[in-house]
Amino acid sequence: MTSNNTQKNTLILAVMCGLISHAYATERLGSNTPSDAAIDRSKIIQPYITLDGEANRDLPANDLPTKQAALSTETPPTHSADASLSEPPLLLKPSDSVSNNALTSTPAFAQSPNESLTYADDLRNDSANDSANDFSDNSVDDPINPIESRDTEVNLTPEIITSSNWVSLSPEEAISNSSPEIAMMLNNQTRSIHWRGVNNQLRSLDEVTQLYAQLNYQPLWIKDGKATQLAEQLIRHTLNARYHALRPEVYHTSATSGVRTGDAVSDPYQFDVLLTDAFVTLSKHLTNGIVNPKQQFSTWNLDPQPIDFKSLYLAALTANDASQLFVMDDQDYLTLQYAYQQALKSSEQTTEFPPIPTNNTLRLGSTGEAVALLRQHLGLSEIARDGAYGVYDETVKNAVMEYQQQHGLSADGIAGRRTLSSLNGQTPQAQLETLAINLERHRWGYIPQYSNYVWVNIPGYTMTVKNRNETLFESKVVVGRPARPTPVFSDVMEHVVLSPYWNVPSTIFREDKLPQLRRNPNALGSSMQVVNTKTGQVVNPASVNWSNGGSGYRLRQKPGARNALGNMKFLFPNKHAIYLHDTPDKHLFDRTKRAYSSGCVRVEKAEDFALFLLDNTGYDKSRIKKDSRLSREKWLNLKGEKQYPVFLKYYTAWVDSTQNIRFSDDIYGHDKKMKQLYQTALNNL
Repeated sequence: MTSNNTQKNTLILAVMCGLISHAYATERLGSNTPSDAAIDRSKIIQPYITLDGEANRDLPANDLPTKQAALSTETPPTHSADASLSEPPLLLKPSDSVSNNALTSTPAFAQSPNESLTYADDLRNDSANDSANDFSDNSVDDPINPIESRDTEVNLTPEIITSSNWVSLSPEEAISNSSPEIAMMLNNQTRSIHWRGVNNQLRSLDEVTQLYAQLNYQPLWIKDGKATQLAEQLIRHTLNARYHALRPEVYHTSATSGVRTGDAVSDPYQFDVLLTDAFVTLSKHLTNGIVNPKQQFSTWNLDPQPIDFKSLYLAALTANDASQLFVMDDQDYLTLQYAYQQALKSSEQTTEFPPIPTNNTLRLGSTGEAVALLRQHLGLSEIARDGAYGVYDETVKNAVMEYQQQHGLSADGIAGRRTLSSLNGQTPQAQLETLAINLERHRWGYIPQYSNYVWVNIPGYTMTVKNRNETLFESKVVVGRPARPTPVFSDVMEHVVLSPYWNVPSTIFREDKLPQLRRNPNALGSSMQVVNTKTGQVVNPASVNWSNGGSGYRLRQKPGARNALGNMKFLFPNKHAIYLHDTPDKHLFDRTKRAYSSGCVRVEKAEDFALFLLDNTGYDKSRIKKDSRLSREKWLNLKGEKQYPVFLKYYTAWVDSTQNIRFSDDIYGHDKKMKQLYQTALNNL
């Protein structure tokens, strides 16, 4: 009897310690856990896992595999723990360690492979080779497949939750199901766990403590001292972090990678906490990235996405499916991530080619060594027949056009200086780096998938309106030139203004207009008005002393055919004074490079965009056309669901409306800094 009382007292003490830990974690993290009733899938990211079997073999082109397949029962080889895994891999390889462009030979860059898919090996060559690798992994044999993208919420009903024994427990049940070892371990603020000969730092202790407290300190990944199937599935997810340009060993794979379902594990409670830390840490990294976006963009104003770890775990437990731990609905991210996988595979199978001379233009009918090199860079050397190796034939022309389209060049099938220089610079390593940092940018700015929104890709010169993963509207745009870049931020569309005045921004007034006015007060023409800022009255420009900087006056341009804003503007009020607008300079949209504005975004199909925004408001195309040519402004206020979120983003590798990968010039030079930030973040994980 004494022994039983002692055991019961120990359990009660453990639970009390756990409650103290819960209070501590709640105080530090805040208690903002959503209801158990449903999981908000728009808040969570899902990584790929490697799949095996027929279910994913023959998928149509331009359609990423989204079918659910059972996890393979194949057992990847185990490996011994290696202390060298504590050293972070290098992000950037030496320039001579990889071959030139291997991706251009695949026109539909983001298509799924028509082949059987197998598990990735468990951290092969993780010791010496990792120290020489960047976010690429030269041990990849086959690309992995994405998990099914789930558009519907998983509802955890009271019956499911109760049957899972995780919530709604009586105090007696809570005591009997709790693990005093886990409670005491977390109460002691254990920062590292030595397991299987590897010292593992806990990277998310506060969140792990809170999660266990919410779940009554029950083991999450073991049963009767043995690893569950959910544990093995989670370990496979952590191994596949490499395909997101992350380091698997950060998620304790050095210690856990050999564990399989039903394995008896030594120190099972330490193992359990280790896997929970891996789950929480990987979820944080996939949801919000590893770099603070404000280090890259000072204008960034999106908050990190909250994550409900408890609801995610309960969903995974109920379904016995670890893919429920990491859920995403963003098809663009999945497509970009799949391209990264393909790039890893391509980088293994190519050799480095000499650069193509850029002093001559190559076109249909050209011959010689330069054409032979061009074929190699395009991945066409293996298909040349009958002496065509050095001939610029239709096959080469079509491949050049594909490359040009993919990289934002004029798709004329002629390999001039710009095309050849681009090809010389697009080594597999360079593409891996570009894809990796743009995956990270996607993780920062996960756009809610449950409503309409507008997003502008600044270096891609595109504007798209989407609902979930469906493209509703798109248009070419002109963005800010490098000296006056368009900032990266988000806000909400509130107004459409027809026949707008253009109130000249202070920077343009000071740098562009004032020098002209000093030389000739009438230089700006009759459409430009000088307004007294105190009285609001229009004055004669010749009456103003422009030598003192025009203090007390501002410029505005009257509505009309030559108004700089065209016939309409679209306002999402912000501190940057940035908006979308029409333009009279339509010829600029014929160019492939369109960074010409002073920061605002010019929309090619502005009238169609207005019609889209004003749908079901009483405005048709004829009325928009009529009211956009008045001599005075007309403001239209958007309400309710018409107030679309607007996201101005910066992606140099991105996904177009046909789900094909596109690469854009780094027009503002952000990528170099981003690579440095990402390297530092990887090193510090």
